[in-house]
Amino acid sequence: MLGSLFRYTKASWLPEEQLSRVRMDDHRINWMFLQYIPPRLARFNLYRWLMPPDHISDHGDLLSMLAAEGLSEGLQEYLLESQTHNDFYERIGNVIERCRFTMRVGQDSTFPRQCLHVHLLVESQTSAFPAALSKKENRLRTLVLRREEEMILKQRSCGITSIPEAMFANLTHLRILYLGATSIRQLPRTIGMLLNLRLLNLSGAHVQALPASLCNLRQLQILNVAWCEKLRKLPGRIHNLQSLQFLKLAFCASLRRLPESTTGLVNLRELDLEGCHGLLELPEGFSNLTKLANLNMLKCGSLTGVPHRTQQMSNLRKLSGYAATGSCIDIISELRTLSNLEELHLQNLEAVSNQEDSTAPTPSKLQDILGKLKCLSLQWKWWNTDDVEAASEAISLQVLENLQPDTCLRKLEITCYAGKEFRGWIGEGVRYFQNLNEIKLVNLRRCETLPPLGQLRNLKILEMSGMDLVTVVDDAFYGGSDFEMLEKLIFSEMPRLEEWLKPTVVSYVHRYGFSIRLRELALIQCPKLRKLEPQLYVDRLNIWSNNEMLWTSEFLDWKHINAGYGELMLVGCQELRCLPQEMRYLGDLKRLTVISCNELVSLPDWLPKSRSLETVIISSCVEMSSIPEGVEQLRGLTVNGCPKLRL
Repeated sequence: MLGSLFRYTKASWLPEEQLSRVRMDDHRINWMFLQYIPPRLARFNLYRWLMPPDHISDHGDLLSMLAAEGLSEGLQEYLLESQTHNDFYERIGNVIERCRFTMRVGQDSTFPRQCLHVHLLVESQTSAFPAALSKKENRLRTLVLRREEEMILKQRSCGITSIPEAMFANLTHLRILYLGATSIRQLPRTIGMLLNLRLLNLSGAHVQALPASLCNLRQLQILNVAWCEKLRKLPGRIHNLQSLQFLKLAFCASLRRLPESTTGLVNLRELDLEGCHGLLELPEGFSNLTKLANLNMLKCGSLTGVPHRTQQMSNLRKLSGYAATGSCIDIISELRTLSNLEELHLQNLEAVSNQEDSTAPTPSKLQDILGKLKCLSLQWKWWNTDDVEAASEAISLQVLENLQPDTCLRKLEITCYAGKEFRGWIGEGVRYFQNLNEIKLVNLRRCETLPPLGQLRNLKILEMSGMDLVTVVDDAFYGGSDFEMLEKLIFSEMPRLEEWLKPTVVSYVHRYGFSIRLRELALIQCPKLRKLEPQLYVDRLNIWSNNEMLWTSEFLDWKHINAGYGELMLVGCQELRCLPQEMRYLGDLKRLTVISCNELVSLPDWLPKSRSLETVIISSCVEMSSIPEGVEQLRGLTVNGCPKLRL
């Protein structure tokens, strides 16, 4: 019924921006109202309910499905709207949910003859497809197998090991086939009869090879065999898949090489080889893939550099896993033809030398050749701390200096940099990168101070992790500014961090004093933190740390944190025995989550006085024996793994 409504929609009745503000009553909605949803929005909602996001793939499978159906244009706007106008989309979802045909798959399952889209829920004991799919021809366009939520969380495959040949012979109208996380060992030759198929997802299956008949699928646009760890080879005539745009081979660990005919996939836009550590080389003539926009070679240890004659790959926008060799001059020389790159991930920078070349061309920095770069990841790799100590700080600093990006950069990630300090473009010159809105500094074991990131006025996300020698957050970090746009801040694995001070000089101070407003603050494994001076307004506060100081009456700085009408999450705080009275200054909490706090015995009596408290989640707290009466009566109370707690 919904398929009929969506097929014959009338888009002229209401503009889409007005429709998103229409109020609908869940109990008295007019069914004919669905006819006036704009067609693309209606189809987007239909497929969103056929392929809901889960804890593993997020929106990835939905994106693939929409791309196969030609609905990818404007998709980002729809995803944004689904968050911005959450009430509107939730109500549409409720309507679809009422009339959606949901069933658990079984041998005797049947389907209405007019049904075009089927979403089958499989259980761990499911061992076969419904016999009805093999008995007579049907009109199915979409067939999706999805696991129960528990199976997804525990990453369990279902028990289906084979596909009857007659099934594909009867599904000739099929356009989308999703068989992810099954135990299928091989595809029948009749797969070649699905001439209308646009998307084939076998991710996580147990297949070792794909049949040659697969190459008959001239309409196939997306082939996803990621996490097929036993897959050893692809069909030799894969070039016959002339419509193929997305080839996803991530973590196919047994794959040794790609067929030479892969270079004949003239419409290929994305090739994902992440985690294919057994892949020895790319085929000769790989640069013939002139439409390739996304190449992912992360964790492919045997692949180095980029293919020869890269000047032909002018459409490349994202290059991940470029394994650096030689000098910075060599890197820049190889990348200079990829002037349209927007995202670049450089790895193995520990192998880069500081060699100078007098015959080198004029461009000597990344900013001179990649003017459109928006995302940059720089990764060194060290096997142990001795390697870090032995690394040359001068070479690391020079490599970082030569890889200076253009000021249009929006996202920067630096991992395992061996220098003791930041100078140059990420030190004194950081103020020129006003487009940066996300920075991650990870495992900088030798850095003793933080760079002046407060000067980045548009910075929204900041993560600093594994900075062993940093003891204080002070004026050097603020850089005379106040992080006015910052939304998410993470201090992680900072074993010597003791004090987080407020700045002595900032560009602007509120009449109530200096303050930082955040949507999320995470303090993860900062065991010595004992002083927290800035006034923080936080929507979500995460504390994952063994730090006895935080839970004693000596720590008075809870009053500097206002998490009112927000969320407090405590994870793995082994020294926490009770929530201190000072935490009542956090404000009126809406949600409290406590996980694996093994010494926590009870929740405090002041907690029920929080007028906005709606949800309390307690998990794996083995000593928890009591909770206040007001918390016990909450509808949003969830308890598991607490053997001493009796409700």
